[in-house]
Amino acid sequence: MKENALYKAIEEYDIPNEADSGVLKDEEIVLCYGENKKKEHLVRRIAYWDSANERLFEFVTNNFDLSAEKIAIL
Repeated sequence: MKENALYKAIEEYDIPNEADSGVLKDEEIVLCYGENKKKEHLVRRIAYWDSANERLFEFVTNNFDLSAEKIAIL
């Protein structure tokens, strides 16, 4: 997601305690876009820390069925 992207957090999902996957955040957001940012699109945002490469990844998807871990692995 671009740094200048405008979005509103709607709901943050719990990350299971036993998950040792690097998933930092799993939330439902509304992306605002278009002329004057008046159009909206409901999506899911997952923040993932890749410790091997020391990089943060953000995944934006419309898939609300798979776990955050599976989406990050894909």
